[in-house]
Amino acid sequence: MSSVITFAANNDLFRKRKRVYRACESCKKRRKRCTHTFDGEENPSFHEDGHNAKRQDMQDKPTNTNGKGPQQNLPTSNPTQIIDDNNAAPDIANQTPTRYSRSPSASPSRFVSNLHPEAILEQACGSNQHECGYWMNRSSENKQNRHRGLQTDEERALERYLFTIDISVLPPKEHLDALLEIYFSSIHPVLPIVDSERPGRRRNGTLLSPMLLQAICVIASRHDKARPHLVIYGNVRMEPRDFAQKLYRSVVAALNANLETDRIVLIQALALLSLHVEGTDGAEKASMHLSQAIHHAHTLGMQFGKARGDDRAEYFHSLFWCLWGLDKLNATMFARPLLMHDRDNHLESPLSNPDLIHTPFGIWLQIAALLDRITDFYRPTVDPSTTGWEEGFPGFEEVIGDSGETIEPPILAVLELFYNCAAMCSHKARPITEPVPSSPSYVRKGLSTVRVIQILAEESPDNLPPLPVLPWALSLAVANAYRQLRQSRVPTHRSRAKLELQKCCELLESLRTTWWSAGRMADLGRAALKKASKASSSMSAPSVQQDKYATLAAGIGPITSSLSSPVNIASPEQQRPFESRNNGTRLISSRLPELMASPALGFETTISPDWLNFDTAFENFDAVLGSSGADLSMELLRPFNFEDARSQDLVG
Repeated sequence: MSSVITFAANNDLFRKRKRVYRACESCKKRRKRCTHTFDGEENPSFHEDGHNAKRQDMQDKPTNTNGKGPQQNLPTSNPTQIIDDNNAAPDIANQTPTRYSRSPSASPSRFVSNLHPEAILEQACGSNQHECGYWMNRSSENKQNRHRGLQTDEERALERYLFTIDISVLPPKEHLDALLEIYFSSIHPVLPIVDSERPGRRRNGTLLSPMLLQAICVIASRHDKARPHLVIYGNVRMEPRDFAQKLYRSVVAALNANLETDRIVLIQALALLSLHVEGTDGAEKASMHLSQAIHHAHTLGMQFGKARGDDRAEYFHSLFWCLWGLDKLNATMFARPLLMHDRDNHLESPLSNPDLIHTPFGIWLQIAALLDRITDFYRPTVDPSTTGWEEGFPGFEEVIGDSGETIEPPILAVLELFYNCAAMCSHKARPITEPVPSSPSYVRKGLSTVRVIQILAEESPDNLPPLPVLPWALSLAVANAYRQLRQSRVPTHRSRAKLELQKCCELLESLRTTWWSAGRMADLGRAALKKASKASSSMSAPSVQQDKYATLAAGIGPITSSLSSPVNIASPEQQRPFESRNNGTRLISSRLPELMASPALGFETTISPDWLNFDTAFENFDAVLGSSGADLSMELLRPFNFEDARSQDLVG
């Protein structure tokens, strides 16, 4: 006896089956076996136009497995508790690489400029229009990608590779919650890159994004409070840089494999990764991540404020201006061209809102606007005689307004460091061999150097928000102290500059385990101190003795018996002069100038009245500080082993 079993077309029980009751239209035409389910259908509510919002509320709510019905709306008061309340991810630590399986894009609509011929054809189709172009509906593209058929050999090989490198590695749940709390308390007020109401979630609110959670952990791991939570496997605690690099490699692998299709998640993750600089090519990679994030933002048309009718319009507005501020920081810190210009934006700046201008984020944007103007002094077409921003530079109290009492001290300290970085960059330094200039920007630069040292000496750098402003501020202070040591003719000024350089090296050394660039600058600063000490000791000799050495080097006058001083470093046999056969006069040998050269000075045989020419490798020292990776062929960098620098005595 046989019976016919008929399955319902679309219910909860049927969705669990791997095959539908009949092939889809695409598989019918290709005569392929259909393996698609209704879960592959595109959700129209993903689009930015806000249509079908009711359908989104009905379909996108995850079903509770305990049979008590749909899950209630997620609370938004504490972002770190959202993961706990969502039954879709009960144990994030046990995630598998399958969470990165490709799904239909949840990104907003794509923006097409009026310059593109496609915009003319879409004009008659009722697309969402803007004066500069159109937002194209993604439904046609998603329909083409909805039915992919069987998995290819290349994709299977890629999945095996991603599984090998542990693509979805994350800390255990309790440690992940702690890192999220650190991020939202210390970094989010300054740079609201992540949506605090839906952290780590896609636009439909149902799926976690391991990529974004990994990127958050990478940035939060540098905070001193995060050290007990730097755990991935077992209970083995890792160093901050090792922990961050492990998760960073997983995020980059997922990015290179194009596993994430949600452009909003991509923008968030890439913007966070632009704050991570590790290794000689770290600055280049950070700039690349930021440029990709800006590229995705422009693709979505975020510069035109498309999302104003969306429930996340305020967040998208903040996200765009986060990218704007990071672009100014990236251009100044890594010597890169600006990618975002105000003439291309149609959005109202948060600086025009009196309620936002004095918040931590508003203060950050104010300082970024200063950097935007400062970069004009460093453009290739600027007048070479320009010395920087001489008049009208605002003070820090003017920037923060009346909000100083309401901002947390660590956040206020990092904002002041950022301001002083802008103040130091506002003076365009002249060649180091030129006299000390007398301009307002130069005085501002020196005062900001002292202020940076005071802030980081009083405030523990480990307790400040882990932003790259910390090592950058100290690096600029090292360069300024070194320049003061080289240029100043006043002994007391040189002594103070030397003390400042020593203090900067100590502070950078304390950040070595957290920031790679801090260790690099600490090594450079100590090398400069050693050479400066040797040069200073040579300058302390009497000027009369220097004149006698100059006479010896020229081979002009005889050596009298009174010149047998202990500073001569040649051996007695080398110092013994030859006796003339004619009159018995003791004459200096022609080889004596070569033998009398003092190796302790480490310079040329000619004794300079000062030490301004002691090391030509430092001529481009300022370029080394802000470059995307120092030139390892420089003689200054050859003896450095940055991994074992603590156990080795650097040879200046």
